[in-house]
Amino acid sequence: MPTNKFAASLSGNYTGSMFVPHEAGDGMEGIDRFSKVNTTEKTPSFFEINTKLSYTFSIYKSIQLELIAGVQNIFNAYQSDFDTGAGRASSYVYGPGAPRSIFAGFKMSL
Repeated sequence: MPTNKFAASLSGNYTGSMFVPHEAGDGMEGIDRFSKVNTTEKTPSFFEINTKLSYTFSIYKSIQLELIAGVQNIFNAYQSDFDTGAGRASSYVYGPGAPRSIFAGFKMSL
């Protein structure tokens, strides 16, 4: 907390490379993206960075309003090779759980 009214945080999560099973799927050749046979894929590593900023205003005597804003997964570290189509392998998912997300909010304290 740089001041009593302003707070900032920075956090990160590193996920190293791993081997992930990729089950065979089915779909339309040339249109859908899927594995034709069961394989094991080596994934890239991911580094997810998040930030959050907040500022507190005194509105009236003991009433305070805190404004909050931030970004999750700033560099959009996210899986790029999802299977597609109706016959995709839905279990073939790895890496951070969400792409870049921007959020804002407020909190009122009495």
